[in-house]
Amino acid sequence: MKLSDEAIKSALNFIKYRPRSTKEIYDKLKSKSFDNKTIEETISFLTKNSFLDDREFAKLWVNERLFSKNLSLAKIKGELRAKGIAEDIIQEILSNIEVDELENAFNFLLQKFSKVIDKKTLDKEKMLRKLISKGFSYKTSEKAVNKFLEKF
Repeated sequence: MKLSDEAIKSALNFIKYRPRSTKEIYDKLKSKSFDNKTIEETISFLTKNSFLDDREFAKLWVNERLFSKNLSLAKIKGELRAKGIAEDIIQEILSNIEVDELENAFNFLLQKFSKVIDKKTLDKEKMLRKLISKGFSYKTSEKAVNKFLEKF
């Protein structure tokens, strides 16, 4: 097995669990001590054979994080940057998404706090901090918390 075959095998093994960005593949191969030339060849092979596509990765990431995790667009944008997605791809993907941040924040609270038995123990400040840590603005977080507390 040639060194590049080992790199390809390692990258494909990494991809099989979930889609990955180019940067994630690069970092993984670098951590396994592959040289830059081998990493570049591997990334080129994966891209040519449709195993690696940052635009498609970004679309999948946004949908999963927005609709399953109920994160804010600001938080998702930061995650995509950390995954090495180019700014133009981020802007393109996010500009095609219409989302009600208040509804998303409210859904996050439902997901996180609806199982609390004694609703009197809910801490408004804790809920606000949680939403803000997920990238929601203070104003949106406050509205969502008030809406949540009114319902329960």
